[in-house]
Amino acid sequence: MSDMVSALSARDLQVDFNHAVTQLADTDPDIQAQAIGTLRQLAAAGLAKAAYNMGVACLRGFHMPQDSQLAAHFMLQAAQAGCSRAYYPLARLILDGQLATCNRLPTDFRRFISAKWFWRAAVQGDRRADSWLQRSWVPAMFNCAGSVGYK
Repeated sequence: MSDMVSALSARDLQVDFNHAVTQLADTDPDIQAQAIGTLRQLAAAGLAKAAYNMGVACLRGFHMPQDSQLAAHFMLQAAQAGCSRAYYPLARLILDGQLATCNRLPTDFRRFISAKWFWRAAVQGDRRADSWLQRSWVPAMFNCAGSVGYK
């Protein structure tokens, strides 16, 4: 019975997500704001692509004040749930000290953590990450490991 409930919940989350994405394309700012509210709820429920979209909205200041730290929070949530589109922006936000759990770390630690996400982005085919992985500060283990798939 619990499998049926979770499948129904996942289906409902997807339907709500699709509806919110459609609302974002509307020209009415009130409907767009309602879509952002729905995406926020879906992200809180654990839907990775909703968290990614909230991260993008926070970065752009779409129906909310622009907030890089909140964007980093949503991108981390999305990336940890396997949303590969979140890997590259998360890496950049970590490198810039925008992720609250990393912002007090020394630069070298932030570089190491961001390199992990740049690597995952590159493995998923995100070409923007390639140039970052060529930086002199990327740990040798990332350059020597070769192409390794992440799930």
